[in-house]
Amino acid sequence: MKLTFAVLVVLLAAPATALAGGPSMVVRDVPLNSVPLHSHRVLASTPPRFNMVGAHWRGNGTVWFQTRGKRWSAWRQFDADDQVARGWHLGNIEWTPRARGIHFRTGGNVTRLRAYYVDSPSGELSPRRLQTAGAPLIISRVGWQADESIRRAAPEYSDSIHYAVVHHTAGSNNYTREQSAAIVRGIEVYHVKGNGWNDIGYNFLVDKYGQIFEGRYGGVDKAVIGAHALGFNTGSFGVAMIGSYGTVKPPSAAVASLEQLLAWNWKAAREAGKLAA
Repeated sequence: MKLTFAVLVVLLAAPATALAGGPSMVVRDVPLNSVPLHSHRVLASTPPRFNMVGAHWRGNGTVWFQTRGKRWSAWRQFDADDQVARGWHLGNIEWTPRARGIHFRTGGNVTRLRAYYVDSPSGELSPRRLQTAGAPLIISRVGWQADESIRRAAPEYSDSIHYAVVHHTAGSNNYTREQSAAIVRGIEVYHVKGNGWNDIGYNFLVDKYGQIFEGRYGGVDKAVIGAHALGFNTGSFGVAMIGSYGTVKPPSAAVASLEQLLAWNWKAAREAGKLAA
C-alpha cells in the first residue's frame, strides 16, 4: 500500500551516562557599547577553546560571525529560526572545527549580544543501535552518549504525527563520520543549558553519511513533541540534517536515510496513536 502524508520541509539556516570529558559550554557577553547602535560593527572576542558556537541577542538586528583557523573564514549569519525567549533571539549553534579565534558582526538594532562557546570532543561511538521492527538503523541516545542528567522534564506527546519538519543545522559541512556524535552532543548541551529547553529540540538528526541519531527522549516510535519549529511542534516530528544545505544538495546517503526515516516514523507513530486510542 502506498503511504501518502503531508511533509512540511523547512530549511532553516539554521537536544545514559554522560561522556567522560564530554561537552563543556562557556557563556560570555560581547560588549557593544563602543560602537554606534545602528551601524555595522565588527567585534573581536577572545574565546575559550571551542568547536561550536551559538549566539543570543536582543533587538531586531542581525548577527554574523567568522572564525579563524589557518585563515579567517567567510562571514556566516546566525539564524534564530523565529525562536525568541524572554526578549532574546535564540541563534542556532554551528560547528566550527579547528577554530582559534572569532569575530562578530552586527547590523541594525542589536542591543545585547551573548556568545555560547561549546567544546564538544569527539569520542568513540558506541555500537548500540535501536532494534525496532521495520525501522532504519538508528543510533540511540545511549549510542551517541546523550547526557541524561541534564534533561529538565519528562517528554510530552501529541495524539499522532501529521507532518514532518526538516531542518538543516547550518554551519560547516566539514566533519568526519566520527565527529557527527560530537556535534549532536554539542547541540544537546546548547539546547538545554543555553536555550533552557527540556531536551534537545530535534526528534532525529541525520548526518551527511546517512547516520540517523535519536534526538529528543521519549521513544522513537512515539509522537514525542519536540522544540524545533515554534508554533508547529505539536503533531509534527523534526529532523535536522547535520550541515548546511541552503545552496548545495545533501549527499545521496543522507537523502536516502531521511526518506526511510520519514516513511517509517510517520507510520509507526500513527500506529502507536491508534493503539493508545
